[in-house]
Amino acid sequence: MEYTFQDLENIVEDAERFAAGNFMLWMRSVWILIEEYKLNICCTYSEHIQFYSLIYGLCKIYYTFTDKISDTNFDDDLYLNIDFDVLGANRDDEEQTEAVQNYLNEVISDSDNMSTGFDLLGKKLDASKVFAALYYSMNYSNYSLQSYETDEYYYGDIKDEDERAKAICSNEDYERRKYFASCSDNEIYDDILNDINIDKCETFEWITSYM
Repeated sequence: MEYTFQDLENIVEDAERFAAGNFMLWMRSVWILIEEYKLNICCTYSEHIQFYSLIYGLCKIYYTFTDKISDTNFDDDLYLNIDFDVLGANRDDEEQTEAVQNYLNEVISDSDNMSTGFDLLGKKLDASKVFAALYYSMNYSNYSLQSYETDEYYYGDIKDEDERAKAICSNEDYERRKYFASCSDNEIYDDILNDINIDKCETFEWITSYM
């Protein structure tokens, strides 16, 4: 069986619901690595379990990152939609089925699976890139525009050039986000890494402890 990104979206649907920022931006990024190393192709029960465990680990990395950098604690909200059929968990006896499902859920939802996620990330990325990608996803609204946000929307009714210039100067948030919306991911990553504070440093140290 070959899992697709659409399958992933279904698996992490509940995790996305409770995540801060643009959680799926992070998952799209890591999915590229999953496909590159063919970790989405599973032929045995063991490989299916490893796939789910990896997905949990990558989700857990995002959740833990957002908790550490914003001093929150929403870890209890992290759930995956697990298809226990493909894991071979269903038995004729209802109690046996429940016991096997509970066991597999514990294996998949083990926080140690973050190490497997970091191992995958480390194949292509260093700690700085991982930090920047996580920070960008968490704070995506600070680097992007809504579809309605255009110069026409903010300044379209202003005819006088001086008044328009004043309006632009007084709308720093929009102008900043408009600038970043035109930048590449690497340019945004550079800006993120150049803006240092204590919370960022502590969270970066947490990432480096795994990488």
